[in-house]
Amino acid sequence: MPDDSSKPTSLPASPGGLSNSERREAPRRPFTASAEETDLASGARLSARVFELSLKGCYLDTLNPFPKGTQFGL
Repeated sequence: MPDDSSKPTSLPASPGGLSNSERREAPRRPFTASAEETDLASGARLSARVFELSLKGCYLDTLNPFPKGTQFGL
């Protein structure tokens, strides 16, 4: 199998000037709802709001987010 370490890890900015983080695989639609996140390891729960729903995900807003890498249920 060929070594892929020399390939770039990100795509160049789009012609419209959008960065990689602003491009989406599926368009997001306006949406607002209450949600509860549950840490799968500890069972800790946090309140959150869901915004901008799409087929590939959503934007989740919370005051005290779990640490990066935490696996949680929504």
